[in-house]
Amino acid sequence: MVDEGARAPEIAEAFKVTPHTVRRWKRTFGFDWRPDPDPRLDQLRELWPGPLSIRALGETFGVSGTTIRRWAKAAGLRRRKRRTPPSVEQRVRPRLIAMVRDGRSDKKIAKKLGLAVATVQDYRKNAGYVYFQKRNWSAAELRRLVACRERDMSYSEIARRLNRTPGEVRRKLLAEI
Repeated sequence: MVDEGARAPEIAEAFKVTPHTVRRWKRTFGFDWRPDPDPRLDQLRELWPGPLSIRALGETFGVSGTTIRRWAKAAGLRRRKRRTPPSVEQRVRPRLIAMVRDGRSDKKIAKKLGLAVATVQDYRKNAGYVYFQKRNWSAAELRRLVACRERDMSYSEIARRLNRTPGEVRRKLLAEI
């Protein structure tokens, strides 16, 4: 039965034992009844580096994206990076960069542009915009902060002049009041 490709529940039913017993026999006697690898794995290996998304690959094979990921892992294929269609990138990139410069959070940018937060983070990293490190305010920065605020500048304008995020500027100004 093992040579014919029968699975543990089928063997258990034939011998009137539980599948657990059959699995114990497997460990004890070294039987290997795993079915031959799916012939579709070879086709998946060919299509994996191509332009199709995981969902599209799943539709090609008539299975879910989760199954495609599981097959890819079993086949030893490397994880694919996210791909954003060029049309989306051309439409979104200028707005995204402007929002990053204004100091908006990734979550707010993603919501506004209808993207995933991870996509915004990828754009930020690829464009060279790094997150500001938290650092203490120097006396000179505090004087410039107060002077800018007296001129009724916005948080974004002050942040650009002081190389800070608008959130940092707002928090500092609210803490000073």
